[in-house]
Amino acid sequence: MSDVQEKSLKPTLLIVDDENDIRYTLNLLFQSVGVNCISAADGESALELVQQYHPIDAIISDINMPNMDGIEFLEKMRQVGIYIPLVFLSGRASKQDAVRALQLGAHDFIEKPYEVMK
Repeated sequence: MSDVQEKSLKPTLLIVDDENDIRYTLNLLFQSVGVNCISAADGESALELVQQYHPIDAIISDINMPNMDGIEFLEKMRQVGIYIPLVFLSGRASKQDAVRALQLGAHDFIEKPYEVMK
């Protein structure tokens, strides 16, 4: 099997976080279990990626980011008919943010620091 064929069989995850260390760590974690990862530093860049890059199978996103926060990113995706499964991973979000995220169709809301199960 060629590298291109093998890559296309792996799911693709979009990681959206303004912290480089978080993006890097999540990339390493998911790549170690065979997931292709792409990343963005804010919701604005992430929205461009979901509109251009196919397929993205799932998204992990922070909420508090510059330019466009995670809630606005999710709202804009829904407005243009994009329904990629999304999980929020945030350390500074309010309960209102969590409720709004779930109302918009986020699949889950995980608080930082998160624990990786072995």
